[in-house]
Amino acid sequence: MSKRKKASGAKLKIALYVPWIYQKGGVERTWLELIRRSRHDWTVFTHRYEPQTTFPEFSRLKVIELGKVPLQRDYGALSSASLSMLSQKIDLSDFDVFVVSTAGFAEFIAIRNDNIPTIAFCHTPLRVVHDPIMRKRYLTGNAAKTIPFQVFERAYRVMERQAWKKFRFVVLASEEVASRILAAGLAGREKLEFLKYGVDTQKFANPKRYGDFFLLPGRINWTKNVELGIRAYKRMVESCPGLAKFRLVVAGGVDEKSRGYYEYLKAKFEKHSKGKITLVEDPSDEELLKLYSTCYCVLFTAVNEDWGLIPIEAMSFSKPVIAANQGGPAESIVDGVTGFLAEPDEQDFAAKMAVVAKDGKLARKLGAEGRKRAMQFDWANSAKRMDELVGKAASGR
Repeated sequence: MSKRKKASGAKLKIALYVPWIYQKGGVERTWLELIRRSRHDWTVFTHRYEPQTTFPEFSRLKVIELGKVPLQRDYGALSSASLSMLSQKIDLSDFDVFVVSTAGFAEFIAIRNDNIPTIAFCHTPLRVVHDPIMRKRYLTGNAAKTIPFQVFERAYRVMERQAWKKFRFVVLASEEVASRILAAGLAGREKLEFLKYGVDTQKFANPKRYGDFFLLPGRINWTKNVELGIRAYKRMVESCPGLAKFRLVVAGGVDEKSRGYYEYLKAKFEKHSKGKITLVEDPSDEELLKLYSTCYCVLFTAVNEDWGLIPIEAMSFSKPVIAANQGGPAESIVDGVTGFLAEPDEQDFAAKMAVVAKDGKLARKLGAEGRKRAMQFDWANSAKRMDELVGKAASGR
């Protein structure tokens, strides 16, 4: 157990566990932004660090790789990764607080590593188990998955409950995530601490112009429901030929497990679109900022998203957002004020896209209100809140 004595307000040594750091996603961006603004000293432990495919800024942090685990999502690979987390012992004797960043499985690391104050930063409990929408999408249409999934789920829930007992409290961003935690009985509301995040309102600002394209940014995989945005765009143009002046740009990271989905989208939609639909793979930060600053409107189609950085980034750029009326975006977007919440079907998405496309004044008005809204989620405020929470854990309050 750590013997370090800390005066109130002193700089703390924080151990952070992130199970894998290999892509450019919301989890990775969140920790980069919170750590670089923190007044405390952070060390990141991970079972998989691939600097060539994640944000290069991780090279400036203290990152310790514990030993690689597989990244595949089949039951064999997940079992192997789980065993590595369950058996791993980390020397935490020189740290004040242990923070576990989890979206499922990572909480297992706490079972053998709770000898100092331990808290969870929960992006979501494992969605395929605790999110009814994701669970249904995973199991529908493939009866062969049902029995193996039930076996996996029973074993997973036993270990999950044991791991969650180790956390003094849980940090989370949205009521959507809170509802999953409460429904699963993983923690009571008294143990939940909210931290809303995240945009750099200085970096994400001052749009150059409102261009001639809708932007659908974010990782390109099936959970982000990219196909919904593409089909909605096609329906909008078919229903309102005058709006064919608008294009659609899909831009985001593509990891190996999503390669097939990306190639499917390119072959089915981009190839025959005559330049109207463009897929941009792994845009750099500079390319993405340019897309945000020159697009007309941003689409967010993810299925029941936990929180969602993209709508907040878009609002920071004074761009209207049209997002699925599920999960975190239903909390960050003010419907009809900073953008529109649409039912997750192509007809409603297309209708709302057409409303914005036909009215430039409306687009700018929504964008201006969005900018005001985004200021509430500035990373500086988020980092200050995170510092307060690790201080609370260290003090035993």
